[in-house]
Amino acid sequence: MRKMSMAVVALAVVAALISGCSGSKPARYGIKSGTIKYEINPGQGLTLEQTLYFDDFGREEAVVTNSMNVMGTDTVYRHTLSITTPQYIYSIDMDSKSGVRLYNDPSKMVKKMLEVIENSDLSDEQKQQLSTIVKQQEENFNTEMPLIKEIKELEPVRTDTFMGKECEVYKVNRTLNAEVYMWNRIPLKIVDATGNVLQKAVEIDTEPVKAEVFEVPEEVEVQDYIERFAESLKRQSG
Repeated sequence: MRKMSMAVVALAVVAALISGCSGSKPARYGIKSGTIKYEINPGQGLTLEQTLYFDDFGREEAVVTNSMNVMGTDTVYRHTLSITTPQYIYSIDMDSKSGVRLYNDPSKMVKKMLEVIENSDLSDEQKQQLSTIVKQQEENFNTEMPLIKEIKELEPVRTDTFMGKECEVYKVNRTLNAEVYMWNRIPLKIVDATGNVLQKAVEIDTEPVKAEVFEVPEEVEVQDYIERFAESLKRQSG
């Protein structure tokens, strides 16, 4: 079972990687393209600056995140990039110049992982156990943000203006206890129940975005997740 635990961890990692990305093929946003810069303050010493770039109504998307985490006397900086295209999702660590590529299709991800398991050298019992786990994870591979899922089930409680944009305000309590200001289906501000601003847009630009923004930087080495998963199983069965 120790060998199996590594594969389970790998599944958890891939689910986390894609949980925040857009995988929906229909239009995600109500405007064609734009660039939005955010300040995010989740607390506990962590602050983030994030820039969202999108085109084709959100079918193509890039998110640049610069974070600073103060832990006692230490300060840790991280720089990440996620890119979503209709075919793939890329999760990139810009500090190490490395990343992973996933299919932007939950059912395809599961199918490919099941094929890898079947062709591995794991025992029949291990194959059955891991295949069951993979199938159970398919819903987690749905790449729509849980917050957006919840909002889709709600009606706005009011309208309000933020950054000169008329927003629909939603009260959420499942993913967060907060109010979310939505403009063209884009979250512009999130305010928790105590009035703390967890996230807010500080710049909004609706001009077209250059195509190279949605391309993986040349200096980044990207590995396909399915290949990484296969290598992991090979090590565990070796």
